[in-house]
Amino acid sequence: MTFTLLPFFIQKQINRLTNNRFLKICFYIIYGTVGFYAFL
Repeated sequence: MTFTLLPFFIQKQINRLTNNRFLKICFYIIYGTVGFYAFL
């Protein structure tokens, strides 16, 4: 449950820190990779 809610919290923090599209893309790539390996 915490693992599923974590990305939303991190996304809010990142949106608060910066609106840089490049950083958002990097975040999604990193989180997607981590999530992919976590579910293997």
